[in-house]
Amino acid sequence: EDYFEMVKQDEMVQLILNRPDVLNVMDDGFFDALHQHMVQFDEDTALRCVVLAAEGRHFSAGLDLKAASNMFLKGASLTSKAALAGSVALGQVAGTSPTSPTESGMPAMRNQ
Repeated sequence: EDYFEMVKQDEMVQLILNRPDVLNVMDDGFFDALHQHMVQFDEDTALRCVVLAAEGRHFSAGLDLKAASNMFLKGASLTSKAALAGSVALGQVAGTSPTSPTESGMPAMRNQ
């Protein structure tokens, strides 16, 4: 299942959560996909900014409760994936610092 649509423009990428039919819930697959994208972005030395956005009425309904209950059965896999994805998103894995669109000289993208 494709959780995200990716739109790259110069030094910026917009990662769009694209599951509005299920209110963009965050489940195990979401964290796997987010982690894969963030590792890919971390390896792209030309990339300066990642913008997270979502399709649909809401950004996200939050954590899928079924996935959360499975987390306890499987151990901390869901939590550790979320923490790692967040760390990469903040530039902590590569030792870089996060950059806002305005700091990079790029216009901020907003939903219209």
